[in-house]
Amino acid sequence: MTPRQLIRETAKQFQAAGVPDALLDASLLLAHLTGMEPMALRLDEDTQLAEDILRQYAQLARRRCQREPLQYLTGEVVFLGRVFHVDSRVLIPRPETELLVELAASELKKHGAGAKALDLCCGSGCIGVSLAL
Repeated sequence: MTPRQLIRETAKQFQAAGVPDALLDASLLLAHLTGMEPMALRLDEDTQLAEDILRQYAQLARRRCQREPLQYLTGEVVFLGRVFHVDSRVLIPRPETELLVELAASELKKHGAGAKALDLCCGSGCIGVSLAL
């Protein structure tokens, strides 16, 4: 099966399961396994995928159909342009959290170089790391 075929078939399954952005999620899952760009995979009608990739992909797709978050399946989330490790033990940062960090960083800058922020037990550490950077 080619990447394009697999992504299209999986997107149909995701849509039936009520997964938002089904085509995007299907391509991101395959990109996670292959290391290739999602758009390149969506266009690839020639490459035959290896059986081990198909098997791993099927397992992840089943979990996504059960509405397990994509970020838990891939083990990462992009937050303010940086990749953070996530799993089911942490909350996935929301886009609104990026706004919160931008506001907090702006407030910290107003107080000068000695300003401090404390991020305790907030999950992936994306808030504290982003503020520190």
